[in-house]
Amino acid sequence: MHFIVFSLSININSAKITWYVDGVVKKQGLGQKTLALQTKISGGSTIVRVTVEAENGKMGEISRTITPNGVDIVVEPAGYVPPFYKGKPIFVRQGTIKIVAIPDVVIAGKRVGSKNLTFKWTKDDVVLSSDIGMGNDSITVSGSVPIRDIDIRVQVLDSEENILAENTKSISPADPKILFYENNSLYGVLFNRALIESYSLGGKEELGVVAKPYFFDTSDQAGSGMDYIWSVNENPVNPSGKKNELIL
Repeated sequence: MHFIVFSLSININSAKITWYVDGVVKKQGLGQKTLALQTKISGGSTIVRVTVEAENGKMGEISRTITPNGVDIVVEPAGYVPPFYKGKPIFVRQGTIKIVAIPDVVIAGKRVGSKNLTFKWTKDDVVLSSDIGMGNDSITVSGSVPIRDIDIRVQVLDSEENILAENTKSISPADPKILFYENNSLYGVLFNRALIESYSLGGKEELGVVAKPYFFDTSDQAGSGMDYIWSVNENPVNPSGKKNELIL
């Protein structure tokens, strides 16, 4: 954080300026009108005081108490992932994401929870007026067409609409994926190994293949909003059972 002192009645450039941080002199000299300072962690207060002594003996003094606050932004995509997937979904083109603000705000020595703070959300430089409100620490947005990054800004306000903390995040959409897995007659779907490139049948007479969508904007892999179009050797085929499974 940078501080600067100025005056309408004292010539700052020729004045003796002394900076104090928590009562300790940090900087002193003629015309030393700026101070760079690393503040404490969130909730820790720092008292900055500056004295100015002009050539004619005129004095000036001012102090400020600095209590840093912050807010983190967490992105929670809503796309589908198969069972046993260890990660979280990835935001994909035209997908849906929930964006959560986690404030770290301390007022008068007490940490303030989300329900007592006002959140102001902005998407792509447009204020989401319907999402401004006390305790409204999350929003849900969808990807747009044409496909592009989504720029999100959140501001945390007090009851008098003073900005206590703010943060921004740019969210880039990725491509959804489809992976094939073997549907073994004895063990079920073998999620431990995807069928990539070539596969040898060995002594098997048939192979059950299951298509699993990754990160598609759906909660049900076989729901009404999901269509599967299969082809074998470039010839269209229709599954006899579930629409995401095929017997070869």
